[in-house]
Amino acid sequence: MLHRRESDSSTVSNSSSPAIENVYENLTSIFERDYGSTLRSVQYKNIRTGETNTISILPVRPVITRHGSSSGTVTVGEKNEVNTPWGGTVSTAILPASDPSEWHTGPFCHVYIAACESTDHYRTKIRPSLRAFVSQLESTASNTAGNSQGGHSQDYLIVYIPTGDDRAIATKKSRKESPSINSTGKNSNTSGFFQKARQRFGGNASSQSQIDDDDINSKDSMDSGDDVIDINGNASLDGDDIDSRSTLSRSERALYKKISVDFPNGKVCVLSTTSLDQTDESFNSEGGLAIKVQEWNAFNRILGTVIVNGFQDRCRRYKDELKRLDAQRATAATATKNYESVGDISNAPQKINPKYSFNISHFFLVKESLASSYEQMQLPAEALLQYDEFRLYMPDLSDKEESKVRRARRKSKALVEENPSQNLAKLADAGDFLGFRKKIRTEYDLTAILDIMRRYLFARELSLLFRMEQPVEILSRCQAFIKVMYSILLRGTTELDEKNREERRASANRWVCQFTWDIYNCLDDMLKTDRSIFKSEPSRGNETVASKLSEILEVSRLLLMQLGDNHLEHPNPLSTLRERYPEDLQIPWPPWVPYKSKTDEKETNKDVSFCAADASIFGNGTVKRQFFLEDDMACIDKFEATYLKLCGVIIDTSHRANHLRFAARIQAEVGEYHARKGNFPSAAASFQKIVKLYRIDHWDRCHFWIVFRLAFFLRTTAEPAAYLKTLCSCFSPRSALIAPKKALNALFDDLQKVIEHPTIGNARYSRLLFIEISLSISTPPDESHFGRILDHKQVENRSCFVADNLFIPISIKSFVPKSIELISLKLFIVTREEFTTILANGDSVQEEDAAKILSINVPIKLQPGENNYTFEWSPSSAGQYVLSTVEIVWKKGYFYYDSMDSQEPLLSMEVLPSKPTHSISLEPAALVPGYDQEIHIKIEAGSDFVTSGTLILSGTDGISLIPPGEDPGSSEWRKDCEIKLKTCKPGEIQQMTAHARCGLIENFSNESFSQIDSMNSHGLVAKMQTTYLHAHTEYDSVSNPPCMKASLESFTPVLEKMALSVESVETYWLDPYERFVLSVLLTSNTSYHFSVDEWKVNLASPITIATDSNMNESLLKRTVSDGDQLSFAFECVIGKEDHSELDLLQETKMHLKLCDDTGKVFSLDLLLDLDKFYSRLPQLESPRATTGTLPATLKLDYRQGLVGEPVAMTFAIDNLNNVISNTANEFQGISFAYTIVCEESNWLVGGKVNGIIEISESNAISCEIFCIPLLTGVLSTFPTIVLKLLTSSGSSIPLNVECQKPEAFQSMPIPRVIGIASPSSKN
Repeated sequence: MLHRRESDSSTVSNSSSPAIENVYENLTSIFERDYGSTLRSVQYKNIRTGETNTISILPVRPVITRHGSSSGTVTVGEKNEVNTPWGGTVSTAILPASDPSEWHTGPFCHVYIAACESTDHYRTKIRPSLRAFVSQLESTASNTAGNSQGGHSQDYLIVYIPTGDDRAIATKKSRKESPSINSTGKNSNTSGFFQKARQRFGGNASSQSQIDDDDINSKDSMDSGDDVIDINGNASLDGDDIDSRSTLSRSERALYKKISVDFPNGKVCVLSTTSLDQTDESFNSEGGLAIKVQEWNAFNRILGTVIVNGFQDRCRRYKDELKRLDAQRATAATATKNYESVGDISNAPQKINPKYSFNISHFFLVKESLASSYEQMQLPAEALLQYDEFRLYMPDLSDKEESKVRRARRKSKALVEENPSQNLAKLADAGDFLGFRKKIRTEYDLTAILDIMRRYLFARELSLLFRMEQPVEILSRCQAFIKVMYSILLRGTTELDEKNREERRASANRWVCQFTWDIYNCLDDMLKTDRSIFKSEPSRGNETVASKLSEILEVSRLLLMQLGDNHLEHPNPLSTLRERYPEDLQIPWPPWVPYKSKTDEKETNKDVSFCAADASIFGNGTVKRQFFLEDDMACIDKFEATYLKLCGVIIDTSHRANHLRFAARIQAEVGEYHARKGNFPSAAASFQKIVKLYRIDHWDRCHFWIVFRLAFFLRTTAEPAAYLKTLCSCFSPRSALIAPKKALNALFDDLQKVIEHPTIGNARYSRLLFIEISLSISTPPDESHFGRILDHKQVENRSCFVADNLFIPISIKSFVPKSIELISLKLFIVTREEFTTILANGDSVQEEDAAKILSINVPIKLQPGENNYTFEWSPSSAGQYVLSTVEIVWKKGYFYYDSMDSQEPLLSMEVLPSKPTHSISLEPAALVPGYDQEIHIKIEAGSDFVTSGTLILSGTDGISLIPPGEDPGSSEWRKDCEIKLKTCKPGEIQQMTAHARCGLIENFSNESFSQIDSMNSHGLVAKMQTTYLHAHTEYDSVSNPPCMKASLESFTPVLEKMALSVESVETYWLDPYERFVLSVLLTSNTSYHFSVDEWKVNLASPITIATDSNMNESLLKRTVSDGDQLSFAFECVIGKEDHSELDLLQETKMHLKLCDDTGKVFSLDLLLDLDKFYSRLPQLESPRATTGTLPATLKLDYRQGLVGEPVAMTFAIDNLNNVISNTANEFQGISFAYTIVCEESNWLVGGKVNGIIEISESNAISCEIFCIPLLTGVLSTFPTIVLKLLTSSGSSIPLNVECQKPEAFQSMPIPRVIGIASPSSKN
């Protein structure tokens, strides 16, 4: 509660009096309208722990104590009452109390609203009143007696409102006329404008930083900040905040500082009249709105600091008072002990001196007053701690003290009821704070009402815990309260007779059952608000709540059973369920008869018809209290219904708490109850809910017991298909080890009869436990091919080829006690793509989905234990396959075991296409250019069945074709052709003949050196694309297995040089410059065998062949093949006459006629290189001048450089037309061949040092190179260029080049060289 005080308005001039009259109303109105009378993010320091915490929301209630008002509404007679902080119009209900137990009713702080016009006004009127106000606070605070007005607060806040300079506060208009400004400047609703302004001007606040006050002794602060308020009055400042004093004039600033200096123990803030104005004039400017927000932020921050300081001062006074009372209690306890010891010695009763007695009631009221203060400050945890501490002072009464308690109750004034509404027990159960405290003030000792006190403490604690939103702690307190109250209700029963003792115990049990039921109804509504508790993954918080609630309800169930055992007229039928063996197990099972549903079947006992699954309908959150036990003990049926209702609640709560085992135990008990009543469908429903839990938890014996009981209930109440699943689950691997043989035989007899029922075949049964399946593949797994399918199943991949024989072993374990005969055993193999699609759709693999179905010869007799069989599979087509499902047919039952349900990895087989055995070949192996040849094509099927195919013949440049079957004499030669192939069975051969014409190709070699390899092969290509099946695969037109595809290719190359090539040409003088021997060495370049039928050598004059010599007769008709060499020798004569011109048009060549194996004759012309030999003949020394001389110029980019650095050089040659015109009469030139040479080792030549330049219309050519100087100094020698003129006939003519070179090149050494010097070893 906030206590406010307004200044004396009578001292204000008449002109400003109306304005001041509205200060308090406007301040409280704005504080309530825009802030909800609430402070936020208030920091405080915990006195007990010393930690700094934050109060998120702190509601504030202002109370005015205005005096001397000019309105004349309140009048005060005496002057000393005028300046009292709580004088005037304040009601006595909020006056500071002298009783420490009522300190919580006092204000936490005082706010003095000082509206001041000028310094004179402050000096003459405001300051005296403030000093009287502050002196009154500080004088009463100095009174440490603790009993005189101890509930007040000495902390105060002075709100300085400057009213000078024509400042005025307008009266707030009515709601219909209340103006505001929106973004367009029009009037609109002004509600919540401060929140919008705070977002606009303070929304981008910087990080918080604590700013200390400038003056430690002064608690005032004018620093503006955000809403976070700390314990020292400091706050985090926004970067764009505006100083609240910026609107003050110079005199007002001086007055503000004067107030801060005069009252250093308080805090001071400024609220301008604009900030208190509620008219639309205050919203006209953006700066004015920012100032308002700033001033109100500062006011809220400082107000929160003052309240926290007042609260801490009060806590310190409480601490001192409680310390004093605790010392008084210790003194009273010591005095009591001394008096008791004296009384024991004298054997005379002694009375305790009242001086040393201790008023525990007053002590409790003070503790609760402190708890109330914490509660007012929104600190319920600290308030709860006060109640916990007081509980330690409450004694535990024994049975011997029961008579003492009864006597005290008869004398207690608190238990006197003036009217029913003042009943102390009802006030305690309701947690009535004011009513209960008023009643117990008359008590000095709490012995008479000690039990009621516990109930009151429990109610107050629950109230605080609900505010703290701690349901788990609420249930823990309820659990502890049940124990305490149960012991209180049974206290003193040892002095009662047996009948009264049983009645008392029954009453206590009833109270516990009803109280726990009330707890469930309250908590069930809370749990239902979060629907996640009904899901498979409940939230952790609700799970803990349900766990606690389940423990409490279990106690109620046990006590309810005690009530039934002791107070029912007949023996409790529920207790006999635990003691007696089920009657249906004591007689043999009759033969199984198919169940027939009855449409007219009705429930005979409606009182016990509800099941545990329907327990959630109870406690549906109605406002009216539900009584758990109301005449339920008079009738057994009602008692049983109540018990089932409680069991259903416990089961439901235990499931929420994830206590599945406990829920299963209660569920089994409910199922046995229904079985005893003959309600087998309800019993089966109860057992079906828990059978899976026992199987998962590996409770093997319990699981078999549950499933055995379930089978008994279903054999007479369920359809054969439903009963079959339960029967098969009875023969699980673990059940076969622990189940009695007699029980297994009885179940197996039913199984054999049920499996023969006609309706069994209408359903698909997946992975029943009476059989286990394990698959494997004989081929070893590839470790690099483990993966997953759909990211949740491991796949083990194997690979094989089409037509491989695969063996797939299958192991079948039977857990039935006797052998059974299977009608069918199949394995479904599905393509991986189809399997993934089925799996993604959530479907099961059917027989029609299988790409291949493997089976084993039937009938198959399946023995108990392990049975091994093998599937055989020869894949007929390539692809990826999955061993998906095993189908077992036993009589009428179809059982499917999917690999996805198995714990083993999924088996996948990747069938790779088998290597084709069919082939294609071409003859001849090579083509000779320049001739027409036959191409023989041969296709062999091998062991494949070629279903279809296409043959494509294509040739490279210079090769033309005539397809097979067409006339080779026709002129329809084509580049390529396509032939459709016929079906070719295994072992068959197809042959066809085509014709090819080969022309000369660009890189065909006429040179006299060895054959040149080419990157691009030239020849005839035959491509055959076929579809085929393996020879071992039966080709069935009905099944039509997918064919494999193959692409085969054969290539016949074209020779890239002549059948014979010139290997070398040598000359040997017989008579110098007259006769010599010409030796020509030829090499065979083809794999075909051929012979030389004729040869002739043509030489340019003046050389001729001597006709009278023939040294090559042995080579005539000599057969040669690839790599063979022929060596020819000719005697030549040189004419003695001089020739002024060289016969350049006469080429030196050798003409040969060859004959191959087929008798076909073709000719060859081979050039003989004798240019150098001709150049040395003295008869031909002058012909070179006829070609003319070419002038050339060598240009350098730089005349100097460093050793090792490249230098660009350019050879430029002009006047080419002269040379071309001089030689035009003798031959036709086509291009120039150049070579850059450097005879000395001064330069390292790089770049394109040789090449060919085509003759063009230009009269000049140029050649660029890079040269690197190797020596330092002046280099006078340079590289030279050599030119040849190339003719169309293939010969070359050397040209004379005169090159104009630079005078010299200055080669300079490198300035710095990085190297390593090492000593040389001496020999």
